[in-house]
Amino acid sequence: MYSRDDSVRVVVQGVFPGKHGPPYCVAQADGIDGSVTFSLDPTVWVEQEYPEPGETVLLENLRNKRAGWRAKKGRFWKLSDEQKENRKEHCMKKSLKDDLSGIVKIYGEFTLEQKEVWRQWVDLCERGDENKKLVALLSSDVDHVFKATALMILLTPSSEQKFLPVYWIDRWAVGFTGHWWRVEKGGEVLSLLSPQLIAFGARVLCANIQPLKGSEDRGDKHALNDLNYTLIDFLAKLPVASVEAGQCFRLFSLREIVPPYCDTDFSSGYQPFYNLLADKEVPEVWKVTADADMRERIRAEIAGSAKPRAEWEGALDWYRRTLSQLGDGGRYSVELLADQLSFYLSVSDLRNKSQCHIFPERAYKVLKGKQFRHLRHLLAQYAAYVEPGFLVYDPKSSDMARMVIEEFKAVDTELAALYFKELEKWKAQSVLRVGQEKKEKETAVLRGIEEKAFLGAMR
Repeated sequence: MYSRDDSVRVVVQGVFPGKHGPPYCVAQADGIDGSVTFSLDPTVWVEQEYPEPGETVLLENLRNKRAGWRAKKGRFWKLSDEQKENRKEHCMKKSLKDDLSGIVKIYGEFTLEQKEVWRQWVDLCERGDENKKLVALLSSDVDHVFKATALMILLTPSSEQKFLPVYWIDRWAVGFTGHWWRVEKGGEVLSLLSPQLIAFGARVLCANIQPLKGSEDRGDKHALNDLNYTLIDFLAKLPVASVEAGQCFRLFSLREIVPPYCDTDFSSGYQPFYNLLADKEVPEVWKVTADADMRERIRAEIAGSAKPRAEWEGALDWYRRTLSQLGDGGRYSVELLADQLSFYLSVSDLRNKSQCHIFPERAYKVLKGKQFRHLRHLLAQYAAYVEPGFLVYDPKSSDMARMVIEEFKAVDTELAALYFKELEKWKAQSVLRVGQEKKEKETAVLRGIEEKAFLGAMR
């Protein structure tokens, strides 16, 4: 059990009656993944009145248990706390310059001549074009000190650029955003850099993330969210045993950091977790560790000791989405995929098809060999007996049906019969579709002949 004694500012999400004791609260805090729970027993909650959902409180003496974070002391957030927090944030941001300066000294500083060359180059940069110029420096044949400087500026949000220990026109700079990193293919640019430069960039990235954690500023949250996605690119390039890789992963958030949002196309949630698993270059050790963290959140939400920030951010549902998209394999080992599927089937409400549909036909073909026979049987049963049942609708699902029939017809005749029935139904529909398509083609040919005849008559 890991413990820490510092205080944290949280927002109460709900107040719940205790089963065998006083009521308790579930809260959310920026910078802490999952929820924080605290009892309203007088030995913990020191105020006379109970907090209400939406209120901000200060918690102390946090303990990280299997089901999530627990606080041993709590009270309402005060105006003096706000003032202290603002002073603390200001000091943290001022210390960023010292941190970046220290990193630069370790890697190498400008000589007097290089410093003047850099100043002249910056003055020549056109407004709005500086990020492209910096990216071009990274892929060009210039001294490593210039590349390190360019990388440091590119990884620094606009709100932090005034703390850069080098000459830079911060009033021009847009600063780091996820948009330009994707447009300029920042992850690919890292492939052009030396291992030393990548390690340098990772240190800069982590130094920029630290002051932003816990900030209530909307711009800071979005900058932190973009930096969080960039950690994945560095984890893909850094050696697993390096100090920088460990620091990057400790700062990585499985869930998006921006406030919850939901529209017709996108919603907030565990997209960073999905991106980490989907990146083929990220070492599997980080995927296994992240997956274990995700499972703890799922168990905590099922047990009621944790609560999603919004209804569309449920950990189990995001786990389902991830498996449904990555279940065809290729991004990580079959062993990890099999373990994920086994876990999912063990915790899902199999009576609820909308909750648990994971397109098993995508994973079934990947799970080859005797060691996965039991899991294949479970997947086949899951697909057949959960409403509305297994449907053959494309070549992948028809392949799964044939494999299930062949493998389990001797040991599970009922299951094999269900798959045979669906396969025959799909074959009959396929014959009808072929006939219909043939008729449509013939109709189109006749229509074309008629149109040509009319055109000839018009001449």
